[in-house]
Amino acid sequence: MSDNQLWAIHENADGTVKLINPKSSKALDVSGGGSSDGTNVQIYTDNGTNAQKWHLQPVGDGKYKLINPRSSKALDVTGGETSDETNVQIWSDNGTPAQQWRLVRYDNKNNGKQNSFFYGMDTKEQEIFTLINNYRQQNGLPLLQPSVNLAYVAHTHAIDIIENNPDVNGGNMHSWSNKGKWKSVKYTPDHAQAQLMWSKPSEISNYKFNGFEISLSYAKNIRQTMSVNPTEAVNTWKNSPGHNNVILQLGTFQHTLMKVMGVGIYKGYACVWFGQQLDIYPAPA
Repeated sequence: MSDNQLWAIHENADGTVKLINPKSSKALDVSGGGSSDGTNVQIYTDNGTNAQKWHLQPVGDGKYKLINPRSSKALDVTGGETSDETNVQIWSDNGTPAQQWRLVRYDNKNNGKQNSFFYGMDTKEQEIFTLINNYRQQNGLPLLQPSVNLAYVAHTHAIDIIENNPDVNGGNMHSWSNKGKWKSVKYTPDHAQAQLMWSKPSEISNYKFNGFEISLSYAKNIRQTMSVNPTEAVNTWKNSPGHNNVILQLGTFQHTLMKVMGVGIYKGYACVWFGQQLDIYPAPA
């Protein structure tokens, strides 16, 4: 892949993103700050204006649309063409494939390997991800974006639960053992060590923010040999007020705007981690 086709995604303070081409260090920009259909899109020196800001909005199936906040118009392939050198512009949001984009993570630490934006989540985990997003959408909430770092945290915790059984002696499934490169957590009903759990993403991944977890497990005596069913797992969370509040941002989470999530499944345990900031960071080494 040519450097001409690479973009670094940076989150702005207002929740929008800017796309910077690493070869030129310039931003994806609406020419002249225009707002009419057909206005050209170009690269231009990063200047922080609305012409260089985009709302990154999931549309399902791992695809996204980019909406410019100044014009409320979408990044669009002119005429829906597919040939090389077709121009890119802004156009009224119409939901067509010409305005849908798939983000592909490019890992130059691994011989230029390209990974889908679901990198870090297998088929079952992606199913849970999709079911949760569908449920949020049915309740008027925005779709969440996948997070490679939160998926890593979820996988790590799932393995720790199954292999090391930290959820004993009064600790529940949000507990972490003392057998890894992290601070152990005995998570009790009084939430005394909640901060140690919330901080796990910043502790073990490149996502340096708090995360919020929901989890599910079969009984300790059988979970080593069981396999999680994604539909049953999500239905269980939907029917549990505490877990449902996290998914739908209700109760104590009503002012906690979630933007990303990562899913981890290992044998008879599953967990989902949610975050309030976009994950624009590399996967853990």
